[in-house]
Amino acid sequence: MTRPFSFATVRLLLGMGLALIFLQSLLDGRFHYFQVKPDASPFAVGLQFLAEHNGVTWILLLSILMAFGLAVGLARRWAALWLWMAWLAFFDATPIWRDTDRILVTWLLLLFVLVPSGEPQIRHWNALPSWKVAPLFPFLSTFIFLASQWGLSLVLLQGESALRIDHFWTELALAPGWVQFLANLLPKAGLSSLIGWAPGLLFVVALLYFPMRTRKWALFGILFFHMARWLAGLALFPLGSLLLVWSLWPVASQEKHKIVVFFDGVCGICNRFVQFLLAEDLSGHIKMAPLQGKTAQRKLGERAEALETVIVQVDERFLERSDAALFLAKSLGGGWAWFSLLRFLPRGFRDFCYKLVAANRYRILKPAETCPIPSPEQRTRFLA
Repeated sequence: MTRPFSFATVRLLLGMGLALIFLQSLLDGRFHYFQVKPDASPFAVGLQFLAEHNGVTWILLLSILMAFGLAVGLARRWAALWLWMAWLAFFDATPIWRDTDRILVTWLLLLFVLVPSGEPQIRHWNALPSWKVAPLFPFLSTFIFLASQWGLSLVLLQGESALRIDHFWTELALAPGWVQFLANLLPKAGLSSLIGWAPGLLFVVALLYFPMRTRKWALFGILFFHMARWLAGLALFPLGSLLLVWSLWPVASQEKHKIVVFFDGVCGICNRFVQFLLAEDLSGHIKMAPLQGKTAQRKLGERAEALETVIVQVDERFLERSDAALFLAKSLGGGWAWFSLLRFLPRGFRDFCYKLVAANRYRILKPAETCPIPSPEQRTRFLA
């Protein structure tokens, strides 16, 4: 099952990405003359009529507004339906082997049309208790589709796109300073071959190990593949890869630990943070306790009254501020685990950003006047 906040995050990324794409199309005027539009569009007649009557500009403007609506979850299904038709009309008219991501965006928009509303949106933060989506079939089919189609495009990297890679090396060799020095040290022929074939090998490994718990290979394959496509000049519409943001990749890695999150029981942002944890922690191994409760008084003593931060107990040790937030991200697994990479930033900088949010938490989100009633299952997650 896809977790609600993970689903909302993909929706936000897709909406903002589409808004930028349609805005760029509006500014550069690429669709103002119908002659530049391929005849493969399913709405060719309508587009020609709009082009002759200056209607393309209004369609693009409305598409930008719809993309923002999709991003924040405002009339999500209607916005996705409009964007699906606009995407088919303007972009999804290239051969499959040339730009796979355009087709994947079409699939992703259809998914947002068909899935009922209920995930976190701008009008309500908490997900509806009965909401769930399990797009396992489109996910598996997309994964196989990517492995085959991207594999074909990787083969093409050895042919027509090899000139683009050579051009990339030429530009590096002309770059000033240390960039030119490093470019001259790199084995150009070997790296060009690596760019072409290594991502394909990683995808084969991902397919072979797909039923197992080594799915991180697929994530590395996806990341490495995008690097290769960027170097080859093919990464024009990477939004389709959002279909691969599966909420169980990677799996939660901290289930063996005893984790307790102490939160400010009167802090609006912390209450919402608790709702986030309840929705995203599918394994249910993270427990929560208010700073004003007995458990916090017993574990933290007088520190509980002076704390202005979320504090996390991991077995017998305590984490605060950014260390606590990044540990929780890793504990949740899924796409949130990528935020744990921020631990490589200096702790002073991370804690400064955290304190800035903590000092203004009551301004960012006012304390909730009423708290949602937890379900019997959720009650077991709270400590007094």
